[in-house]
Amino acid sequence: MDCGKMKGKKEKILLIASYKRKYSEYALDKIKKIIQRMEPDKIIIIKVIEERPTKELVDAAVGMEEKTAMLETVKNEKKVRADDMASDIVDIVGSLGIPTDVCFRTGEHISDEIIKEFKKQNADLLIIHDTKKGKLDKLFGSNTTNEIMEELDEERVIRL
Repeated sequence: MDCGKMKGKKEKILLIASYKRKYSEYALDKIKKIIQRMEPDKIIIIKVIEERPTKELVDAAVGMEEKTAMLETVKNEKKVRADDMASDIVDIVGSLGIPTDVCFRTGEHISDEIIKEFKKQNADLLIIHDTKKGKLDKLFGSNTTNEIMEELDEERVIRL
């Protein structure tokens, strides 16, 4: 599903990213207040899951049909999880009567998918999770929040 883009005058677009975990009740309350204050013409909720490339070892260890079935099962499970993580946001936004698109993205890097959609939609504001990683976690993996903040104008990103 492609997130739509209307032509004509510049709309105020709010992009809300859902990934890795649900937003807290505090964050959901803040999102509702941001929406009421911003009065966007359109809200886009992007559900993103990380999808790492298949290793050659899997190709060698299982047949093509088994591999395809396994990957499809994993992808479907991730979609269900992404739906669950975004359900609270979808409910809140749906109750406000603002035109909303919900789209689903997969990619090797969650931050890349969010940044691409933000730029594609020419969004005015982006809501993402605040960083929750500890110092050890940061050593062993990328931090989606930091990657997004390095790429986009800080004034157009809200971390919750």
